[in-house]
Amino acid sequence: MLLNIVIGHGVDIPTQIQHTGITNFLKRYIDQCQNNHPGKCKKPEPVSLPKRVVAVGSHSGDVVKLVEDAGKDAEYLALSHSWGSGQGPPKTLRTNLKAHKDSIPPSGNSKTLHDAIEITRLLQIPYLWVDSLCIVQDDPLDWEDESAKMALIYADASLTIAASSAPNGETGLLADRAKVHRIQGVDTRGVGYKIYVREQPSHYNFVEQFNYHDNLNG
Repeated sequence: MLLNIVIGHGVDIPTQIQHTGITNFLKRYIDQCQNNHPGKCKKPEPVSLPKRVVAVGSHSGDVVKLVEDAGKDAEYLALSHSWGSGQGPPKTLRTNLKAHKDSIPPSGNSKTLHDAIEITRLLQIPYLWVDSLCIVQDDPLDWEDESAKMALIYADASLTIAASSAPNGETGLLADRAKVHRIQGVDTRGVGYKIYVREQPSHYNFVEQFNYHDNLNG
């Protein structure tokens, strides 16, 4: 029997956005990425905002609204997610564009969007870019113009939140981890040790599931 074994440093990964240590967890890895990957990882800095972004406020309960043509430089995060089937995530349409500039209703069954908004607030970033909200989905001209800029939008984001394990908006960003098994022993020097073993997670392949054409015409 052939086993695929990956050995690395064990890390306690939060499974809930409300976890008390999640802010430090995120900032620690962002700092590690910036300090250890020079020239590869983008250092957060103000950039020219996309045509539309979601203003998330600072605290849970703050009004979430769509900001259009902000005309200023600022940091923002981006969300990469699978829409799934059925109703899909909340969307901006021609009929609700004006209303979304005042307030975007609570995300309802879109836990992924809710989690992304909370993470943006935790990192003290004022804006979040989400394709379903920042592109007018039933306006072919707007969709054509803005979808052509998506590569640049993701590249300019201070951080892209990839919901790679979520097949739809109901799952959320964080999932329960595989059960961890602990092995204890004593080495030849008489020094105790602990080894933690868990199944390597397989991330949801949303590339195969996500189809821009289906989203536009769904």
